[in-house]
Amino acid sequence: MYLKNKITLYIKSNIFLKNIIVLIGGTAIGQIIAVVTVPIITRIYTPEDYGLVTAFIGILSVLGGVANLRYSAAIPIERDKESAKNLLRLSFSITLVLGVLLSVFVLFYNDLILNYVGSKIDSIYVWVLPICFIAIGFNDALTNWALRNKFFGAITRGKVIQNSFASLTKIGAGVLGNNGGLLFGQVVQHVSYFFVLVLKLCKNERDLIINFNAKKIWEQAEKYKNFPKFQGPSQLLLTVVPQLPIFYLGYYFSTIEVGYYGLAISMVNLPLNLISTSVSQVYFSEISEYGINRPSKVLKLSKVVVRKMASISAIVFLFLFFLGPLLFSVFFGEEWRIAGEIAKWLAIPICINFISSPIMQCINLFQLQKIQLIFNLCRITFITSAFYFCYALKLDLMQTIKIYSSVLSLISLSMFVLIFEIIKKKIILNRSY
Repeated sequence: MYLKNKITLYIKSNIFLKNIIVLIGGTAIGQIIAVVTVPIITRIYTPEDYGLVTAFIGILSVLGGVANLRYSAAIPIERDKESAKNLLRLSFSITLVLGVLLSVFVLFYNDLILNYVGSKIDSIYVWVLPICFIAIGFNDALTNWALRNKFFGAITRGKVIQNSFASLTKIGAGVLGNNGGLLFGQVVQHVSYFFVLVLKLCKNERDLIINFNAKKIWEQAEKYKNFPKFQGPSQLLLTVVPQLPIFYLGYYFSTIEVGYYGLAISMVNLPLNLISTSVSQVYFSEISEYGINRPSKVLKLSKVVVRKMASISAIVFLFLFFLGPLLFSVFFGEEWRIAGEIAKWLAIPICINFISSPIMQCINLFQLQKIQLIFNLCRITFITSAFYFCYALKLDLMQTIKIYSSVLSLISLSMFVLIFEIIKKKIILNRSY
């Protein structure tokens, strides 16, 4: 009892830890729902169905990463409240304009998209792209607004609701024989999260639309022009990299292999994203308060976070590497054993990325968009070269996955070291003034 009270008191006194627990707690419920329902979903849908939705998610991930041209990333670090609200208005406006343009593209090039993902589904499902694109852009801006105001409870509720509704939609549509159920589930996932956060926004910022001042919004666009100029292209490259295996496997193998990869990557990411996303969001909120003039405090917090993340990732890695294939065949069905073999090797770079993901937020804090762009250009060059090497040697699926895993691991480690070196240099420069 004494120990319990001591732990409770420590958590209450540690705001950083308390905020992480709030986010992880809600996210955990949503992720548990997702994990519990996946064995049902994999028995309703085939690997080819998973391949189709994975291809759609690949397109959405690339486009959604720049839905608001990365202006949303500046919302938490802007010191003035009204200026932050103008950044939110700017993010919404850009997302809507780009969403309309994407809708026009879908209208005239519907067949082109169907040829890429496979023509098994009805053409009406291609409209998932612009709907989810707009929702992703809005959700990104709203999440950063919530982080700025420390509305972690709203983010938590959104995650629970989006996972619950999406899982139920996929199962329900599948039982009814709708082969587009996985895609419709994606729409429900993004839209439900949007409604949770927008209700919170309307409750706290009722003047958001009324006080729309184009001149002041443009001032913020000018102030943070480096975000779309450097971080926009960088983010585009960053989101393209995880989709390269999907594009490669879909082109040189088949939709079935894409389905195996899609389930593997989602299941490996599931337990780690539960923690990394929550920690990254709270970490960014915390270092934003420190500001660029206190890099020593940023470094101290970064070391603590990295040590904790490393201890967690070691357990997850050993679990997946030695038991992955067996677990996939037992929980998802024997036909998904190959996905377990893929998950085994993907665990290496994903665990490394898990450790380093929170401190990547230092790029936004110190506005290192130019460095990020150069690094991501190198990243995409190395990975593309690796896939070309696999193609030239006509390597099979598992050989290709192993090479991709090795290259991605080395790249992630390099970026991790670089960020720490940058923070240390900031401390030296800060002391010299």
